Amino acid sequence: MSSSRSEDRQYRHTLISVSGLTPQIITETLYYFMIESNPPVPIEEIFIITTARGKEEIISKLLDPAEGRYHQFCREYGIDSSNIAFDEQHVLLVTDGKMTPLYDIRDEDDNYAAADMICQLIREKTLDSTKALHCSIAGGRKTMSVLMAFALSLYGRPQDTLSHVLVHPDFEGHREFYYIPAEPKVLRTHKGEINTKDSWIKVAFIPYVRLREKVPELREPGDVTYSALVLCTQKVIDIPTLTVDVKKRRIRIGDIPIEMQDNQLALYAFLAIRKEACKLHEKTSCDDCTECFIDRDKLECSTDEILTLYEQARGRKAHNEEERKKKADNFYSDFNPKISKINKLLKSILSDSPYLKLYTISSPDKRPSSRYGLLIDRAKITVIR
Repeated sequence: MSSSRSEDRQYRHTLISVSGLTPQIITETLYYFMIESNPPVPIEEIFIITTARGKEEIISKLLDPAEGRYHQFCREYGIDSSNIAFDEQHVLLVTDGKMTPLYDIRDEDDNYAAADMICQLIREKTLDSTKALHCSIAGGRKTMSVLMAFALSLYGRPQDTLSHVLVHPDFEGHREFYYIPAEPKVLRTHKGEINTKDSWIKVAFIPYVRLREKVPELREPGDVTYSALVLCTQKVIDIPTLTVDVKKRRIRIGDIPIEMQDNQLALYAFLAIRKEACKLHEKTSCDDCTECFIDRDKLECSTDEILTLYEQARGRKAHNEEERKKKADNFYSDFNPKISKINKLLKSILSDSPYLKLYTISSPDKRPSSRYGLLIDRAKITVIR
């Protein structure tokens, strides 16, 4: 289980689950967290996302004060149910565009309605930094489970968990099995009798990618539809390509053109060519790889290649070797300020990009043994000579 869980006693714990016509998954999940888990997770509130049909099942089979299995569970294990916020108001119905509760999820519009509701609920609950959410995907339509996982990937924090409850196959789906009772009971099946002392309940915790800090729109106030969240998230995670056009003295990052001075363009193109030609990661991503970075001494040995790029950018060659050597001397005497100017230019244009560091000239070492290069994946680079 995640280390961000119940050992962090500073959090207040909330169980959120999608549910269909098998409300057992709610008490089974609750049983694991509060009884089986070591240490126990002190759940303080429960929210269930379901349809009108699902709510009928939950109210009749779980929340009836006398016969409801949730209240029976609390009584059997000495849990004060008044310390857990869970009543009919916590059973949240998926509604259509006219706010009419859906009796079931049957078509694309119903799925989008569920998506909007689930994302909005997870967003709202993650605004409270004192809470830890435990989101269960065990119940409901499969699309609801997928949407719950997606919502947590968008808004989840280190303390939030995603899980699926697992039950002994003999007891899974049994109409009389809602949790492991404190005193063993014999249940009947079409194969014969089974004893709850032989049952078990586990929870599989599912790692998920947290995008909350990568997508600025997720931190903005106001309701956002599921479709809009998908679009803005995809836009962020699709790292823009880098095109270096030497002759036109410009680079293009995604659809953003950036003009450079010819001497700046020559240096940037040289580093881009090195990264583009790096063979270390031919079959895998090379983001953050510095294997192709070059130090100052070796950079000075690359005079011919850099000056050739410089001449291509200017559109004319040096008249003679003396002029060429003078250009080389001027280039290296102004080396560090040149890098600073390039990075300052890129930062001014890409200030809102979460991938700015991939395009600026980086130096992972401390002076005087500095190396220089680009962090962007070689597969994203195109250099036009």
